[in-house]
Amino acid sequence: MTAAEDFTDPYIAAFRRVPPAGTGICSVCQRGVHSYDQLCYSCKVTTRQVVFPVAETLPISFYEVPDQLWSVLRNYKDGRHPQVRRHLGAVVAATLARFLASHWACVTGLVNGEPTVVTTVPSTSGRTGVHPLVTAVHRVAILRPLYRELLAVGDARIERLRATDRGFVTVDDLSDQRVLLVEDTFTSGARTQSAASALRRGGAQSVGVLAVGRVVDQTHCGDCERVWRYAIAEPFRFDACCRCTTDECPAA
Repeated sequence: MTAAEDFTDPYIAAFRRVPPAGTGICSVCQRGVHSYDQLCYSCKVTTRQVVFPVAETLPISFYEVPDQLWSVLRNYKDGRHPQVRRHLGAVVAATLARFLASHWACVTGLVNGEPTVVTTVPSTSGRTGVHPLVTAVHRVAILRPLYRELLAVGDARIERLRATDRGFVTVDDLSDQRVLLVEDTFTSGARTQSAASALRRGGAQSVGVLAVGRVVDQTHCGDCERVWRYAIAEPFRFDACCRCTTDECPAA
């Protein structure tokens, strides 16, 4: 058993399968949509608000609020006790490491070539010090040598369903770089799309987004319930992802 397995196996039941692209699946975030739609409502809104939206993301797992994975992704940053934050930070790092050990080729396809640089989205909440996600990324051997802080908070506020090209600015030259943008959570996509567009506007050749979790509210609509049924129908496996699985989610 690897160190990544040691940290993730106790949480394996919290991870949920993510369906591949296809009819009834949002082509950006993998959430359920009507069979005649390509994008969910959130992605329709946020992709129209920036110049260079990402057309596809790679979520490792779905999660609900509240569930165990939601608790991990919240408390590795904001848990009350330092030892809890350290342990859950190790779980997030191990999740990335274990996933990437099987899916670096999927990431390469997402970014249109081997990533030349890896970065994260800076905090817009006023958090000080090194962001816990940056610490987690530095613990992943394949990501550590590629990591650079490329973004700073811009002069426009990013809110739920409100992406903006002024939300972030680049702080380094990105000419011809293929950027892997690592996120812990994907909700409405406003922060992700704002950051990705800023990277492209700063000269990046391509940007791909890897998210540890994509939130799904199965009570929101029938299509969300449908993808959640898919997510829990079979146990999660780290050797399958939404880019390489052949196990499709039935359309409505």
